[in-house]
Amino acid sequence: MDELEFIHCYTGYRIKPLALIKHVQLENMLCTFDDPYNGNDILCDCGQVYLATVQYHFPTIVHVICQVDRHNTVVNCSNQLFMEFVQPIPKSTQTCYLDGNNLNYINSLIFEDLTDLNTLHLNRSEILKIESDTFSNLINLEILYLNENKLYVIDAVFIIIVSLRVLDLEHIFITFISNNDCNGTANLETLRLAYNALICLPSNFADTMKVLKFIKQSMVI
Repeated sequence: MDELEFIHCYTGYRIKPLALIKHVQLENMLCTFDDPYNGNDILCDCGQVYLATVQYHFPTIVHVICQVDRHNTVVNCSNQLFMEFVQPIPKSTQTCYLDGNNLNYINSLIFEDLTDLNTLHLNRSEILKIESDTFSNLINLEILYLNENKLYVIDAVFIIIVSLRVLDLEHIFITFISNNDCNGTANLETLRLAYNALICLPSNFADTMKVLKFIKQSMVI
């Protein structure tokens, strides 16, 4: 019964009156799942143990459907095409999918309290600009996907992300990177820069990346 830790089940609706609980299938019971966003319970089948469907309310779109695992560690809001994202994202989130949207602008408030976040997917989200301190509080962020956006410049966005190991910046239309743009990524192991318009990298660009093992670059889009 460990799988039902956060699921509260009650009167079955397809169960014979005298059926023993050990003989009952989960899909034949109704449950409530605690909604961490609105403080309400969600009615569901008990078979839906691992994911809960949550409706977010945004100013630009009435309903955005995201999935959250039962421990609030994985949030999946992929391909919802929303143009703004406002909190709350559970503070316990470790993996967050925001890819396939129309975010345009990313500010630091979105990820302000997500100190447990390890992997962040922001690829294919039509991002044009990211505030310089957006990722500075993500002290456990190791993997960041920003590929297939339209950033053009990165302008010191990655100055203080000491925990970062993998950074994907492919297909973001950048034409120039300075020596300072990735300062503070001392633990970076993989950097993907292919399919941009970079002619070359500064001679001292990787000096602070002491454990860098792989860098992928191409000169033209």
